[in-house]
Amino acid sequence: MQTQTITTLPSPRSPNATVATPPRPSATPAQSPRVGASPPAASQPATRPPQPLQVAPPAVNASPPQPLAANSTPPVRPPAPLTPAAANPAPRPNYYVVTDYTGNASLESARGAVGDAYVRDFGGGSKIQMGAFSQESSAQNLVNQLQQQGIPARVYTP
Repeated sequence: MQTQTITTLPSPRSPNATVATPPRPSATPAQSPRVGASPPAASQPATRPPQPLQVAPPAVNASPPQPLAANSTPPVRPPAPLTPAAANPAPRPNYYVVTDYTGNASLESARGAVGDAYVRDFGGGSKIQMGAFSQESSAQNLVNQLQQQGIPARVYTP
C-alpha cells in the first residue's frame, strides 16, 4: 500500500505552496500496523515519584549548648549616661514677655506678631505670653520689637 503525504499551508494562493506530493516508490514494502497493537508512545521525560523527607532522629546523648570560649569578644556595654546635661540643666526662664489679655481680638493681634503666643494665668490674672527668656536683655529686645509693631508688651518676672 502506498501512502500520500498531504501538506496544508495557511495560504493556498502562495505560488510556492505544495498541496500534495506524489508517492515515492520505496525499495522496501511499507509495514502495516499490527492489529490490536497500540500506537507508539511519544517520548516523554521520565519522572520520578517524589521522595519522602528524611528527618534526622533526635540525638540521644546530646549535650546542652555550651557558653562561648573565654577568648571570644567581650559583650558590648551600653553607653554611659550623659552627665553634663543632667548636671547643668537648661536655665529656667525668669523673664516673660507678656501683654494684657482682653479677649480673642488681643490674642489674634499678638499671634500676628508671634505665631505661638498663648493665654496663660500668671497668678495675677491672665496674660498673653509671647516669649520666655533666661536673660533680661533678650526679653527686652523682644519687647522693643513688639512695641514698634504697636503691641503694648512688657517684661514680667513672677
